[in-house]
Amino acid sequence: MLKKSGMCISAAALLATAGVSLAEPTAPAVLKWDSVNMVNTSAARGTETLGDGVELVWDNGECDVNDAGSINDAAAGLQSQVWPGAEGEPAIFESYSADDFFIKNGEWWSFEKISVVMAVSTNVTMENLDVSLLMWSDCDGCPDVQEYSFPMSEATFIGAGSGEIFGDTNFYEICFDPEVSPDYYGNTCPLFLTGDTRYWISPIGGSNGVYYWVTANNEKIQGSQGKFRSPQLGYPNWIDNDDIDSPKIDCQDMCFKVYARRCCLLRDQGEYDLAGLSSLDFPSSSLFSSRSVDQFQVPPGADQTICRLEAYLATNCLLENTFAEIWNNDCDMPSGTPQRLDVDKVYDTGDVFDGMPVYCFVWSNPDVTLREGDNYWLSIVAQGQGVAGERGIFLFKAQDLPCDIYIREGKYKNKFFGYDDFTPVSDPGLAGVPREFAFRMWTHEVAEAAGPNTGGGGTTIRNKMARP
Repeated sequence: MLKKSGMCISAAALLATAGVSLAEPTAPAVLKWDSVNMVNTSAARGTETLGDGVELVWDNGECDVNDAGSINDAAAGLQSQVWPGAEGEPAIFESYSADDFFIKNGEWWSFEKISVVMAVSTNVTMENLDVSLLMWSDCDGCPDVQEYSFPMSEATFIGAGSGEIFGDTNFYEICFDPEVSPDYYGNTCPLFLTGDTRYWISPIGGSNGVYYWVTANNEKIQGSQGKFRSPQLGYPNWIDNDDIDSPKIDCQDMCFKVYARRCCLLRDQGEYDLAGLSSLDFPSSSLFSSRSVDQFQVPPGADQTICRLEAYLATNCLLENTFAEIWNNDCDMPSGTPQRLDVDKVYDTGDVFDGMPVYCFVWSNPDVTLREGDNYWLSIVAQGQGVAGERGIFLFKAQDLPCDIYIREGKYKNKFFGYDDFTPVSDPGLAGVPREFAFRMWTHEVAEAAGPNTGGGGTTIRNKMARP
C-alpha cells in the first residue's frame, strides 16, 4: 500500500480519484498471510536436476511458506501484475516486483525452466492463471532494459493462505520455458546467456485477479535485494523492497529457481570471412560431392555433451536439407563414418558471399556426446538436389595472423577436382595459405544420473563416437 498524507491508499482508490472505474478493485502492493496451509511443499522446492544435463543452477532460497497447518509470520508477497489499457493507451495499473541472479564468469546457461511461487486471489482458477515472465538487463544493481518475455508453461497448486486486508489466496508454483530467437522458419532456441552478467526477472500477472510474488530467504539476500516499481502506487522508479512504505515487508528477496545446462565455450571460431570452400553433398553421386572440415579438441577429464553448435555457410540450396557432420580423428585426418546432425535452426546473417546469402546454422542440445581427450573434425554441408548451379560454401574463420591455426588447418575433399583424400586448405589449388573454418561449439560435462527423473544411475552417453 501507498502511505500518503497519513492515509493508506489502495491502487483502486488512486484510480477512482482519476475517474477510472474497475470491475474488480486491485489489492495493496504488499500482502502478509496470517496462516498458510501447504498441500504440496515438494513442488515449491522443485528437484535438483531434471536429467539430460539439466540442473538447478540458481536457488533463491526457501519460499516464505511453511508446512501444513502452521502459522508463518514472515509469509508475505509483493503485487506483480499489469492491467493493460485500451489499444494504444497506457496501462491502467502496473506493479512490478523484480529480483536478480547472475551467471558465473566462464559459464553459459542453456535455460530449461524458471519457476516462481505466486499467491493469486481465489477468484482466479488454476485453468485461468494469466502470468508471463519478464527478463531485464542490469544497470547499477537495478533492472534496466526488458530484453525477453516468456509465457507461462505450467502451474502446480501448492497450498492456500489467509491474509489480512485482502483475504484468501491460493499458492502456485508457476513455470516458464525460456525459448527465444525465432529462426528463418519461426523455430526457437533455448535462451542462451553468457557469464559474469546479472539479470532480473519479474513474473507478471494479468488483469483477471490479483497476483503476488512470494518473498524468499527470510532476510538472507543473494546479490541485490528485490526491487519494486509501481507508478500508480507512488513508486515511479525501482526501489529496494526495504524502502516500500509498509510494515509488512522488510529487506527481502523473492522466491524463484532457474534450471539450465551449464555450458562452456569449447571452441570459438565464429568470426567469419566472406571467403571459403565448397561443402556440398549430392546423395545420388559421391563424385560431385565435396567436404570442407576443421578440427577441434575435447580436453581430458570428462566426456562432453554438445549443448550448442553454430556454423556459417553461404548457400543457394534448400536450407532444410543442410546438415552438420562430426568425424572421428585418425592421426590428424577425418576417419570413419561421420555422425550426422540434421538441420535444427537457421538464421540469416544479412551478409552475402558470391551472390549467396550467408546463414548461421544452430544446433541446440543435439544428442551427441564426445569422448574426453579425443580430437574430432566438423563439417557443415549443403545438400544439393541435382539442379544446376547449386552451391554451398563453408566460410573461413577470420584470420588473425600470426599463429592463427588452432591444431591443424582445415582440410578439403572433392573427387571431381582431383582431391580424392582430405587435403590441407593451404594447397595451391585451394586457399593457398593455411585457413580454418567458422564455427562455435559449447559443451557441458556428462552428468551423473541421480533420481527418478534422470533415467537411472551411472553415466549416460548417447551417440557415443567410436574410436577409429
